[in-house]
Amino acid sequence: MRTVAYFINKYLQLSETFIYNEITHIKRFHPIVIAKNILNRDVFPFEDIFLWERNKIEYILREHKAVLIHAHFGGGGIMVLPVALKLGIPIIVEFHGIDTSRYPRYFVYRRRLKKLFEKGNCFIAVSEDMKNDLVKLGCEEEKIRVCYIGIDVDKFSLKHHRVENINKIVMCGRFVEKKGFEYGIKAYARMKNKNTRLIIIGDGKLMPQMKEVVESLKLSSSVDFLGFCSHDRVKEELKRADIFLAPHVTARNGDKEGIPNTIKEAMATGLPVVSTYHSGIPELVKDGRSGFLVNERDVEGMSRCLEKLLDNPGLREEMGKRGRQMILEKFTLEGEIEELEEIYESNVKRL
Repeated sequence: MRTVAYFINKYLQLSETFIYNEITHIKRFHPIVIAKNILNRDVFPFEDIFLWERNKIEYILREHKAVLIHAHFGGGGIMVLPVALKLGIPIIVEFHGIDTSRYPRYFVYRRRLKKLFEKGNCFIAVSEDMKNDLVKLGCEEEKIRVCYIGIDVDKFSLKHHRVENINKIVMCGRFVEKKGFEYGIKAYARMKNKNTRLIIIGDGKLMPQMKEVVESLKLSSSVDFLGFCSHDRVKEELKRADIFLAPHVTARNGDKEGIPNTIKEAMATGLPVVSTYHSGIPELVKDGRSGFLVNERDVEGMSRCLEKLLDNPGLREEMGKRGRQMILEKFTLEGEIEELEEIYESNVKRL
């Protein structure tokens, strides 16, 4: 079986389940992983992982007869490009958001990106919005393939909405600026419907700041910070929830999302989504059909949408079903792997 070598700077951050799913579900190629740092191997077990050592990397690629290199993130592509060119191995680079939004603000990164676009074989964007960003950065449109990151829908059962005394709104993600948690909390504070709880899942450097926001708005009795949760715990919380709130924003340093997997998982569970017109999110959430979208940082608009859903259990269920159908049609892990393997095949055949 032909070998594809995945290059990842850090194997793997806890939030990078999507990369692990990719590596472990490829069927037509044998995957190996090369990483500069190895983390969380107990969470993401994988046998063929090799530590990046400049004087050994060529040997590893030759020894395993790699026919293709798949680098994750623009920085990873830049790092492994010289080796790929030296050995004549096609290189595919998959971008994820920060590498097309924040990092291009740095002149050195943009200069290296220019060479990567010139010499690299194919570039994967995880949304149409990201494809447009890559074109603006100077990548030839013909070299770009949009491949939506998919989720394993079988792991998420469709919830049945019941009228409860207390309705639960969930936010989930790392506590970083682009998640927009501050605006979600403020939208929750403006709601007139008080028979609710806000559940916030995740961890990160901004958590103390978000707790201060909650305290200043006198919401401590109705907001729960769960911290980092296992994937199974997240799924359980989604099942118990009524609405998924994803108030994403473009950070002050330019950082943007691709299309957040947390939203996909919520939709697969059958939750209606309240989110923003941010990055590729409108490609996933259709305003008025599977949820509601407002402009970034529109606290009042978010609050109105939450109220509308809380006042209409039937609308919640209807939107939730449409959302799951969208996932089944365009955002499954099976569909992503099929698309990815076609990309691999087309680039290997150019040899």
